Amino acid sequence: MSIIDTLLSKLTRETTFKDLDLEAVKEGPAVSVVHQNEKLIDLEDYLEQPRRIKADIELCELHAFGQYIESYGHDQSLGTHLGQATAFINLRPTGVDVECILDYHMAINEPSHCTHRVTLDTTIDKSFSVWSQHDNQWMTQSDMINLLKKHNNALADEAFSELIAAIEQVKSKTKRESTQRAGETSSSKAVFFEMIETFEFKFRPYYSMPFTYQTKADLYAQLNESGRLELKYSIRNAHKIFEHVADDLRLRLGTVENLTVF
Repeated sequence: MSIIDTLLSKLTRETTFKDLDLEAVKEGPAVSVVHQNEKLIDLEDYLEQPRRIKADIELCELHAFGQYIESYGHDQSLGTHLGQATAFINLRPTGVDVECILDYHMAINEPSHCTHRVTLDTTIDKSFSVWSQHDNQWMTQSDMINLLKKHNNALADEAFSELIAAIEQVKSKTKRESTQRAGETSSSKAVFFEMIETFEFKFRPYYSMPFTYQTKADLYAQLNESGRLELKYSIRNAHKIFEHVADDLRLRLGTVENLTVF
């Protein structure tokens, strides 16, 4: 007889169940009856080792995340009482969340405790965050140049030089247009780029993931109401970036043994 069985036999006392539906208890979750001025004690703490793992871990690198799952995941051929390793990849407008529950439910009639969890840190890369924050934001010519110079690691050297030159040489020209009244003309200003209007850059959205993506952005220029030159860039299909990350995560985690991915 184990020490827990011995303790339970000595602690057993007669209990009267008042207004308790015993049939409902049999069908529903496990319950404990505690008398007034008494408290529950988890006897698992007194065992030489716990009966199951209870942990909530956060890792900051995708490779380590996969290795942890492989180390603590369960081979289902050994039985289902420990649950199954299940990863959840949640795509949100602001990014991607990644969590794995290593003792998740096997089926609706085979629940598990879900006490062993590991998450992947999804802090956005600083450079990518800056590019995203300024996407489609009008700024002065000097502010645009300063932004690019501070975060030029996303651009190839040749592309960076061409982009800076194009922005520095933005010209405005006056064009005369005929009005509906004969013999009268009016003037308006148009702004144009002399060299390029589109550029490509490469970025890594997350510190914890090795995935890099190359995309294009379009340059725009305008004169505001006070006649001041303003510029902005617009990243093409920016809303697709996190979708690509989620897809690549599913492919990468799909290679981990004994892991179900949602």
